[in-house]
Amino acid sequence: MAAETVPERISSEERALLADSAARLFERAGGLARARRQRGRRPVLDRAVWKEMAEAGLLGLLLPEERGGAGLGPLAAGAVAEAIGRHVVPEPFTAAAVLAADLLAALDTPAARDLASQLAAGDVVPILAWQERGVEARTLLDDGVLRGGKSWVLGGDAADPLLVTAQEGDAPLLLCLPPAAPGLVAEHRRTADGRFLSEFRFDGVALAENAVIARGDHVTAAVARAVDRATALAAAEMVGAAAAALAMTLDYLRTRHQFGRPIGSFQALRHRAVDLFMHLEIARAAIEEVLAALEDAPDPSHRAALASRAKARAGELARRICRETIQMHGALGYTEEYDLGLFVNRLATLSAWLGDDAFHRRRWFARTMPVGEGA
Repeated sequence: MAAETVPERISSEERALLADSAARLFERAGGLARARRQRGRRPVLDRAVWKEMAEAGLLGLLLPEERGGAGLGPLAAGAVAEAIGRHVVPEPFTAAAVLAADLLAALDTPAARDLASQLAAGDVVPILAWQERGVEARTLLDDGVLRGGKSWVLGGDAADPLLVTAQEGDAPLLLCLPPAAPGLVAEHRRTADGRFLSEFRFDGVALAENAVIARGDHVTAAVARAVDRATALAAAEMVGAAAAALAMTLDYLRTRHQFGRPIGSFQALRHRAVDLFMHLEIARAAIEEVLAALEDAPDPSHRAALASRAKARAGELARRICRETIQMHGALGYTEEYDLGLFVNRLATLSAWLGDDAFHRRRWFARTMPVGEGA
């Protein structure tokens, strides 16, 4: 896809400052030691850290100023996402402050505006459940009662509230449910990085009067845009985790000695390390270009192609980084106690979430190649 020139809302220098500020926040919160402690806890989210992220302005980057946010767009969110990947932050930034936030920003209803403001303040953790449990399954609202189910909800263990897409007749809906609503059954499965993917079943959930956030076809369009932006920002988070894994590996190559010299001085390992660095920088540049283009990409097909370009590139990078960094560490790279595993497991989780690189390569080709080409 040809490069695009899009006016940026935030300069590269400002993005660097934002990333540094986020990194210092995550280090103060406990860094990788906290990431290791939080693995498998439910909820993984620490409310105190979530509130501190809000006070630093990190939760409102995609929200307009009138809803308590900064309105800085995907490039700014990408700088924070990369810092989150570097520190393996357990809080659901991409699921809540990107996916849910972008959806709420696109819906002009009192309920959406109010919930967006609460998110920017760190008072809520809205998590979107939009993927049906089967190809033919539908979550339906009939006479005020919700039935159906949703799957693959990353961060669902921390949802407060849960945002649910549904149908009432022919009308798409976005609903807001408290996590303890009667009839709402949740099943949480631990992911490789110690967070949770959730499945929700709605066994006759009676809705409150204020449960409907928005209604109409614009809900479907807003969800599609939010998913595309979240996909690209998950790719940015993957770049952060990959960069940290590579940095740890380079340190190991400098300090591990064999035959009286650092193993990083051996030409074969030096060439492999340089190759990894090149792939990392190419992926980072491609994803930053995508995020810049997503600042203003109104065409749904074009936007989907941009998101797929980013995720496909990040997925390929993740597989290469995981394989090579483990091999360069030798047996140490396989141990549970060594921090390299934190990055590898985060990359494994994000590689699968919202579609792997094979899926996104197919989607990219479907939206960019003229009919009849590539057969």
